[in-house]
Amino acid sequence: PMLNAALAPLLFQRDLASMVDFLDELPLGPEHGLSYVVVFDDKNQIYTHKGSVDVEKLPVLDTSFKNALRDGVFDTKILLTLSGDKIGEARFGISLTSHLESKKAVLSQGLLIAGAEVLLTIILLGVVGFMLTRHISRLVTGSREMATGNYSIKLMIPGTDEIAQLAKDFNRMASAVNQRSQSLKESEQRFSLALKDSKITAFNQDKDLRYTWVYNPNPALSVDQVLGKTDEELIPHEDAVALTAMKRRVLDRGIGEHGISRFTVDGQPSFYHVSVEPMRDDAGS
Repeated sequence: PMLNAALAPLLFQRDLASMVDFLDELPLGPEHGLSYVVVFDDKNQIYTHKGSVDVEKLPVLDTSFKNALRDGVFDTKILLTLSGDKIGEARFGISLTSHLESKKAVLSQGLLIAGAEVLLTIILLGVVGFMLTRHISRLVTGSREMATGNYSIKLMIPGTDEIAQLAKDFNRMASAVNQRSQSLKESEQRFSLALKDSKITAFNQDKDLRYTWVYNPNPALSVDQVLGKTDEELIPHEDAVALTAMKRRVLDRGIGEHGISRFTVDGQPSFYHVSVEPMRDDAGS
């Protein structure tokens, strides 16, 4: 919407100088989110461009987030319209570099923190074995709270003995985990922002083909309505048969497939270009 509002009037007026000035002011680069912008007129001719892109060989538009991971840029486009009339289009690349680097860093740090949690648990078990005090129950309660995801917990245990010091270490670790958790949430928000207003639906399903995660589902369905369901439970049998068969083949063969599928909800059919890829564990299974 922002690009359309800025570029459409300038393209309609053929005000190339103002459009170039606008593109020059855009923060482009991996650290800013946008990698490039290419503007086409109503005859599908390149009007102007900005950023790191080969206009002679523009990248193929990405149909899934996984495709974008190959070069770290999500290539997409929007129509440029004025009063409902198409006057051109803008192709642009959304850089995923900062998102991927943040996610990798958070995961790496999460593993270190998980190791620290295990070490702290061993220490706690050793303390329980030779030192039973009234503060042990607070430490156990805090550990359980943290295990459920409550990383903002703080243990208030006064003193200078081993239990009090252990509580301080616990608080420092909980604070570190909380910060990493917030970083991961922010990284996920950037991912959501990158796909905001797009028509892309991303999802995961388990081996029973029940949805375990979905982003931007069909407008007639909420996320809660989709999670835990199969396609047979969401859409008519005649729509689900081909879609389910394709997903079963991917599970059986371990090779991705794509195709056009009809998805009817409340009597309203929608057609999706579906790309299905198998998810593998560290062993490649």
